[in-house]
Amino acid sequence: MAEVRQNPKPAVTPRQWATIGLLAVVLVGVLWWQFGASEPGPGDAKAGPAAPSPASPVSTFPAGLKGAATGQSSGTAPSPPWPTIPLAEAAAYDPFQPLEHQPASTPPLAKAAAKAKTSQDSAQRRARQDQLLAALRKTGTTAVLRGPQGAMAIVGRRTIRVGDELDGFRVVAIEPDGVVLKPATPEKGHEDPP
Repeated sequence: MAEVRQNPKPAVTPRQWATIGLLAVVLVGVLWWQFGASEPGPGDAKAGPAAPSPASPVSTFPAGLKGAATGQSSGTAPSPPWPTIPLAEAAAYDPFQPLEHQPASTPPLAKAAAKAKTSQDSAQRRARQDQLLAALRKTGTTAVLRGPQGAMAIVGRRTIRVGDELDGFRVVAIEPDGVVLKPATPEKGHEDPP
């Protein structure tokens, strides 16, 4: 039986060691900047930051702006760009709660009025399309021509091809006995897939 050799453990290359060292230096720098670069208070040469009491305002200012967060004047410290709120108030806030001044849903009366207006507009649009279609039928198709570039038809004084728009209708097909039309702007709910 043949021996199965296991691959030796892959060694870490010098390039990988350099990358690990660089990332370690960056990590230490970020941690020092976030947590260790605080300004010592008066009389506290090496005292760390005190733990906030539950009722104290929450502040996430960088080290240079700590005086502005507590209301102390440190000379040129700018005012905070956001308000500070107590921790209890921040924890009690529910961002997903619906607002009080907005109704949770549309009243049934408003829905009925919108539906009636839509059906009235639809009826007017349909009547207008029927008038245009009757005028096109009266004009009729003068000629149908077929060639290597597809079919063409002459309706009134216009030459049309499949896909052209004619008085609010799209030309769907050109057949030997006439032109097949479809409304150019389909009604809501009656759209054809592309």
